[in-house]
Amino acid sequence: MNKSFKITLVICFTICLFLLGQRRAFADNWYIIDSKYCTLYLADDVDKTRLYNKAYSSGDFLFGNFFSSRPPYTDTGLVKAFDNLCVKAQTILDMYPANMKVDVKIFKNQRQLNDALNSIGGQPNHEGELISYYVDNYKTIYTSEQHISKYVIAHEFGHVVSEHYFKKEIPYQIQELLAQEVELHIDD
Repeated sequence: MNKSFKITLVICFTICLFLLGQRRAFADNWYIIDSKYCTLYLADDVDKTRLYNKAYSSGDFLFGNFFSSRPPYTDTGLVKAFDNLCVKAQTILDMYPANMKVDVKIFKNQRQLNDALNSIGGQPNHEGELISYYVDNYKTIYTSEQHISKYVIAHEFGHVVSEHYFKKEIPYQIQELLAQEVELHIDD
C-alpha cells in the first residue's frame, strides 16, 4: 500500500469513530445522543430545547434562566450538560469510578415515567412520588421532561457514581445520603 492510501484510510477510520461517538439516531421512538458518561434516550415528544434549558437552570427564573449566557440548544450542548453534572457529582463525592457509563431515559411526563417503572417490575408509582430513579440492574436513570432539573439529574448521578464506585452493594440509605449530598452541593 502506498503512503497516501494509508493516510486516507486512517482519516476515514478516525471520522467513523468520531461519528460513532456522537451517535444521534431514532430507535424505537427514542432520539439517542451518546456522550462520555451517558447515552441519552429522549422520548420522541420531548422538547429538547426545554430539556437543555432545565439541565442548566438553577431553578431561579430571574437569575437562573433570564440572565443566562448559555449558547442555544445543540445535541452536543445537551450531552455536555449531563456529562458536566456527572463530573461534578464525582468531584463532590470524591469518587471516580472507572468505566462508568449509564443510560438516561427521559420521558415526556410523569404518566409515561410511571408506566416505565411499572413495566420493569417496580412498585406502582400511582401518586407520582418518584419523579426520577436509577435502576442499577439496567444501569439506567429514568426521568421525565416534566420534572427534570439539574438538581434531579445531579441527585441521580449521585446514585450512579456511588453504585459504580463500591464493589459491594451499599445500603440504600447510604446511597440516598450520597445522592442528596450531590444535589445539595451541585451549585458550589
